[in-house]
Order: sequence, then C-alpha cells, then structure tokens
Amino acid sequence: MALLNRVMRQTSSSGGAIAAAAFTWMIAFAVVGYFKVNFTCPRCGETYFLKYDPRPGHQDFWNKPWARHCLHCGLPKWADRDG
Repeated sequence: MALLNRVMRQTSSSGGAIAAAAFTWMIAFAVVGYFKVNFTCPRCGETYFLKYDPRPGHQDFWNKPWARHCLHCGLPKWADRDG
C-alpha cells in the first residue's frame, strides 16, 4: 500500500484515487478473511478454523486461524480428504 500510495501521488494530484485504492484493499482483505473463517473441512464438512465449545460456563467459539489441523476431525492442513 505504501508503494501504491507513492506511485499514485506522483501520477495524480487528487487523493480520490488513493482513497479508492485503500477502500478496495480493505474490502478485499475482509472478503478473504470471511472465506478463511468459513472454510469447510473436506473430510467432515465443519468449519476448519472455528469450533463452538458447548461446555457450561465456556459457551464460546474457538477461533484458531493458524491451526495445522481441523478443529473437529483432526485432518492435517494440506492433506487429502482420506488423509
């Protein structure tokens, strides 16, 4: 973004193009984040990085975006469905 900002300041005098590029960047970041959180495991069909903890007193979601395995069935990341 810093490089894009520098290039756009040299080529145009208005800040509208820079604001549009920043807005597009934020929207793209949000869309990618949404798809990552809602990625489903190919083996069990549950969300790969998100799990609900139904224990009394704990009722909360576990969100582990860097998990190396499915939080539901344990399928390792990058493994085949039968892995």
